[in-house]
Amino acid sequence: LATYTAEAGVASSVSLDDGSFVRLAPGSSLQVWEGDSERRVKLTGRAFFAVARDEERPFVVQAGAAWTRVLGTRFEVSDQGGNVRTVVVDGRVAVSNDQGTVEVTGGGVAQAAIDGPPTVDVPDDMYALLDWPGGILLFQGTPLAQVAGEVGRFFDRTVEVQGDQLQSLRISGSFEGVAFEEVVLALCETAGAVCSLTDTGARIGPIR
Repeated sequence: LATYTAEAGVASSVSLDDGSFVRLAPGSSLQVWEGDSERRVKLTGRAFFAVARDEERPFVVQAGAAWTRVLGTRFEVSDQGGNVRTVVVDGRVAVSNDQGTVEVTGGGVAQAAIDGPPTVDVPDDMYALLDWPGGILLFQGTPLAQVAGEVGRFFDRTVEVQGDQLQSLRISGSFEGVAFEEVVLALCETAGAVCSLTDTGARIGPIR
């Protein structure tokens, strides 16, 4: 059993032993158990998860009276006075409480109220719900094309990835408190690609 706590007014980043990343919102806490058949955490407050995929050990988040179960993906869970919201960035998760279960895919939001079964909605802008982590980007097996889009959104720049092979390459890692150029160069090094900075952002292309 391990416990992580973010102090009031300060978000905290946590790297778990299985390779997953967690961003705890200020004043939130997380208890972690890792067993042979599943990985289980108990959340008080709000957190963003980038979970390493493990087919043999699902990752289960308990928050309030709801459970979010995944194999590996990125999502946020927040306990809002007993009503639990799960925002899924990519992949698929199952959200349950005593009155039912729903499946949520990337771009969807589940609400598990105290007095009813979970429901699913698809907002116009899922990212608008995820503006709190501040100064950090988390990826876990995320296609480089999607990484580029999120990096561009974060820095208000344009990041172009050339070629289907590079676009589908999956990236895992975290970036906190670093400049746009450093992020792009790190992505290029990981992808074995060539980077060039442009007036509006950056271009990532294959080595010729």
